[in-house]
Amino acid sequence: MMALPWLCRSLSFGKGVLRARRHVLHIGKARKNVRLLSRFKETNAPRGSLLDREGTVLIRHTQRSVPVDTELLERQVRAMLTELDLQYMDVGLWLSSDGTVRDWNARYRGKRKSTDILSFPFYDRLKAPDSLPEMESEDDMNLGDMIVSVPYVRRACNRDLRDALKMGKDAWERESAEIGGVSGEMMHYFAPQPRLALFVIHGICHLLGHDHEEDAEYSLMRAEEERLIQGLRDRKLLFPRDAFPQHSAVTD
Repeated sequence: MMALPWLCRSLSFGKGVLRARRHVLHIGKARKNVRLLSRFKETNAPRGSLLDREGTVLIRHTQRSVPVDTELLERQVRAMLTELDLQYMDVGLWLSSDGTVRDWNARYRGKRKSTDILSFPFYDRLKAPDSLPEMESEDDMNLGDMIVSVPYVRRACNRDLRDALKMGKDAWERESAEIGGVSGEMMHYFAPQPRLALFVIHGICHLLGHDHEEDAEYSLMRAEEERLIQGLRDRKLLFPRDAFPQHSAVTD
């Protein structure tokens, strides 16, 4: 069964405040508690032992135009779940092409174009900061799935590199600090691999019921993003920030 995204939102700062103009993360939310990537058998194990399990991080990699270290990405995802004390939960990530994401966008959003990331929560009625419901079986232990267009991410890197050179170091870093969260941190990386973990942080926050339509929602979500970013940094799983570029040699 496939999740049906009902809404794709940009990563904006809430109404009436500064909006991120650069790293627009289009997040699709599912209407139904269904699975896109993961398939797990239900068990009658005691609830206590359920929380002792190691969750499945299923990464499906079907694009070939941009190299990706999926083993590193899996370690990063597991570190995020550990930081959230959700290491027993399953999550799926599909690293795909523009064509795949364009098809999903057209099918469920009516937009025949690619985008960066779509998210499909298993617990579609969850609203942060509420907790996940009690787990009755392994079949319940699923956060949901995310789809990323890796070529789209690469183009965004090239675009931001050009924009950074136009703005200059001081203005670029000032804007990054003002934006904060995943979007602000992403401004310090100009290659796809380091950004993928940041996209997943944002996607997982949506899987856990975070949103950013209102100021209060955005503040809560940005704080959670920054906690997960720091968790990766503490575990030495976050790439060092790129030096500010001195010249541009990028292609779309």
